Amino acid sequence: MEIASPRRDGGLSSPRAIWVVRVADDIYVRSVNGPGSDWFHGTRACREGHVEAGGVCW
Repeated sequence: MEIASPRRDGGLSSPRAIWVVRVADDIYVRSVNGPGSDWFHGTRACREGHVEAGGVCW
């Protein structure tokens, strides 16, 4: 699965590979490259992200 975090200009960063677990209506993600990844910092700062898998977006 891939995730993109919001950029300061309102666009999205380049998608990055992640691991995902869904529990009920919640999605938990883990960075393939650990918490030092740029997308991880951007997503934590904004508390949002764009997740897409198989044409479905969250």
